[in-house]
Amino acid sequence: MSITRGTAANLAGSILVTLVSLVTVPLYLRAIGHERYGVLLLFWLLLGYFGLFDLGLGRAIAQRIAAFSASSEDARARVFWTALLLNAGFGILGGAVACGVAQFALRHWASVPVDLRLEAAGVVPWLALAVPLLTVSGVLAGALQGRERFLTLNVVQVLASTASQAVPLAVAACLAPDIRLLVPTILLIRVLTCVVLLLLCGRHVPLGSRPALDRALLRPLLGYGGWVSVTSLIGPLLSTLDRFLIGGLAGARAVTQYAVPFNLAARLGMLPGSLSSALFPRLAAVGPESAGALAERAVRGLVATLTPLSLVTMAAMRPFLSWWVGSEFSGDAASVGTKTPRILKIALPPIHA
Repeated sequence: MSITRGTAANLAGSILVTLVSLVTVPLYLRAIGHERYGVLLLFWLLLGYFGLFDLGLGRAIAQRIAAFSASSEDARARVFWTALLLNAGFGILGGAVACGVAQFALRHWASVPVDLRLEAAGVVPWLALAVPLLTVSGVLAGALQGRERFLTLNVVQVLASTASQAVPLAVAACLAPDIRLLVPTILLIRVLTCVVLLLLCGRHVPLGSRPALDRALLRPLLGYGGWVSVTSLIGPLLSTLDRFLIGGLAGARAVTQYAVPFNLAARLGMLPGSLSSALFPRLAAVGPESAGALAERAVRGLVATLTPLSLVTMAAMRPFLSWWVGSEFSGDAASVGTKTPRILKIALPPIHA
């Protein structure tokens, strides 16, 4: 698949997932309330951060399989099984650590309403399953990216994301708005998604050999993944620490008011993310000079495209939020995407000419 088609497939998938969120977020706010939705967001933020136990192997397998595009099927299968087994083990470890951190935060730090503490405590054990699912799905998706099966991967991800949003919403409406029901429902969908991705890997990698660790591949996979893990460690910390601090200081409702516009503005990252995913396998398969030229053209195109999009997003944030989730919610939330947050106005002294 060409880089243009790969980028288009990735971008289309991201846009469809965003459209699903635009429809379901207001429905969730009405169905389960701001506080309960804030607790749910904190759960996913914690899960996303402990995705660092992937140790960069999702990216590493995409790079190795792309580099082995002209190699035998057996060579690609050995890379796949080695990365998958490693990530499954790291994910189990990460799940145990995440459970301990979540229990500590719930008891000593998070400002969760009393009536929601029992529900929040009930979803903590599910992290033991959620983290391994996250790390394993990263390897499965990376293998398909390495084979440049972007359209197939995005179809699965869009369907999975739609189901992950719609089915728990139906459970909340038909049974009860209890996050102890919503989280297991979402995780069941993720299990089914991993099964589908594994079947697709079996077809496109393909997976002829038996599952086994190839010790000769451990060093290159972990070495490459280690560099990726540095970004995976710092990036989520910088992008999620603010919401954990808000949750601890101001409560779950404030997390919702902050995270909804933040996530909306962050959707601008769809374009560079789509392009980088399509470029990555190609960069792994070509020489340094060709890779440098491709990267330079990509950066120039992104700067020219994202600058006007960012300005338009800032101008449209407040009216869009007012239309989307209501004027009461948008009054405080719009400042996240359009101007300096109130806390900075309070902390910084006024500047006089």
